[in-house]
Amino acid sequence: MKRSEKDQIIAEVAEVAGRAHGMFFTDFGGLTVEQATELRREFHKAGIEYRVAKNTLIRKALEQVGGYDRVFDKLVGPTGVAFAYDDPVAPAKIIQKFVEKHKKLSLKVCVIEREVY
Repeated sequence: MKRSEKDQIIAEVAEVAGRAHGMFFTDFGGLTVEQATELRREFHKAGIEYRVAKNTLIRKALEQVGGYDRVFDKLVGPTGVAFAYDDPVAPAKIIQKFVEKHKKLSLKVCVIEREVY
């Protein structure tokens, strides 16, 4: 990946993180392509943006926004981030239903209104 591509991803994630009222960091390891597509579709229906990026790029983006130091140690392994704009807990409902159905996907950490849980 070229440096310009990395910079673009960092800028996009930083912009989205700055607008989001809720961020849910998930470990999507073990999902099939169909399951990942289903998850993305459910997020999209609810107006939630779901991004997958390298942990180092997510970290750099969050450093630009500031205030997310407690999230950094959770950025290990495959990471997808659900960004909620209107309802900060909407991703939690979708993640819970998805886990009940597929027994896959785990929540690493969540941030609601800039509070890390």
